[in-house]
Amino acid sequence: MGVLLFVMFAIFGNLSEDLFLELGVGAKPGILMVLFLLFMPVLGFVMMPIMGVVSRHNEYEADKTGAQLGGGENLASALIKLVTENKSFPLSHPLYIFFHYTHPPVMERLKELGMNIEDETLDARKGECPITQ
Repeated sequence: MGVLLFVMFAIFGNLSEDLFLELGVGAKPGILMVLFLLFMPVLGFVMMPIMGVVSRHNEYEADKTGAQLGGGENLASALIKLVTENKSFPLSHPLYIFFHYTHPPVMERLKELGMNIEDETLDARKGECPITQ
């Protein structure tokens, strides 16, 4: 996020005077802030998948370290309890995961922890959940 803000401030700090003349406004700090606030969501939308990939990678590494320190079974049990208590649906489309998830899906995390999950026989459209206790 720091890199994203740095890039945005670098771009908006070096805008050409011609751009402001074309817009019919002066190059004042207030105008710069308005332009910044208008274009930040656009750049954020573009950067969100990249930040999500990095975040998911870090979460896999945290799971691996947690499994080594406290046992993978305990972590898997905690993940299953979280899904059960939050009533969250553990299956999502890979494209949706790419754009919106900052953490890996629970099913993928459990597979990485070495859990044997039989999800090929279940149909997510019917509401069948492979995570049960």
